Amino acid sequence: MMNDLVQCIFDGDAFHPASDFQRRLARKRFGEGEVVMMDVQNERSWKTHAHQFAAIHDMWSTLPERLADAPYAKSAETLRKHALISTGFADCETIDAGSKAAAERIATTLSRMATLAHGYCVVSVSGPVVRCYTPHSQSIRAMGSATFAKSKQAVLDWIERLLAEEAA
Repeated sequence: MMNDLVQCIFDGDAFHPASDFQRRLARKRFGEGEVVMMDVQNERSWKTHAHQFAAIHDMWSTLPERLADAPYAKSAETLRKHALISTGFADCETIDAGSKAAAERIATTLSRMATLAHGYCVVSVSGPVVRCYTPHSQSIRAMGSATFAKSKQAVLDWIERLLAEEAA
């Protein structure tokens, strides 16, 4: 509950919860007279959200045949998630498995589990160490407008570079 944002409307003098639901949420989270620090998190538009997904789909459909077997080339969604990981909008879990053989066994299982949980992951093995990267969610609930704008630009730029390298 603590990560739920309270949507407010500014009337020129004060901020007020935007609806009865938001008012109940504020009453649950804050005591009367409590002083709170506010940070602006403007809502992002569905237009910019949809633009990203349409642009990625268009770019995915132009991937060269040579990349057809790449794990990220299965769908526009896997391409987006791979780009999120490649541009740092991801979480990384690191496991020291003790040996390279154990790391390879763990990587196989971890890859299956992370893919089920997140839809896509990148797992690497370096000696006895396994790293599993999973993409951040770009949902409106998970990512505010400023972070979404940065991730959107990074993802589109990464895919454009991939396509440019393939064209060269």
